[in-house]
Amino acid sequence: NGVATLLKMQNFPPSWTQAESLAVLPTKIFHLLGRFGELLGEPVIEASVNGGPLTAVARFVSKSAAEEAVRKLHGVDLRSKPEKKLAGGRPAEAWERFSCVVQAEAPKLLVPEDDRWDDDEERPPTEGGEATDDGEEV
Repeated sequence: NGVATLLKMQNFPPSWTQAESLAVLPTKIFHLLGRFGELLGEPVIEASVNGGPLTAVARFVSKSAAEEAVRKLHGVDLRSKPEKKLAGGRPAEAWERFSCVVQAEAPKLLVPEDDRWDDDEERPPTEGGEATDDGEEV
């Protein structure tokens, strides 16, 4: 099918969002989610402009894989042992538990049809005839 399932994630452990860790965050999330099914590329990390939580959005090929990731990961305390110790060993509060929810479904192909071809590639014929280099049919 031509639809991907978008998964929205928030409430990452502090050690994942420190400046020196942000560069590898998409890869870390990709590997975490990859246990549940195929992803369409690495997750996109979105920083809040008003100081809100960091958000990541991943695209799963399969809706059932995305739903399984939610079942296994949503609400889990992903803090490291040092982070838990720093918090006095108390259980994680809601804002410290990993948030992982199905956000929506979206087209797998987010690039417009005409932008899929390099200028030097031959385009396939369209319904009305053959495509020329400028996209016009003959």
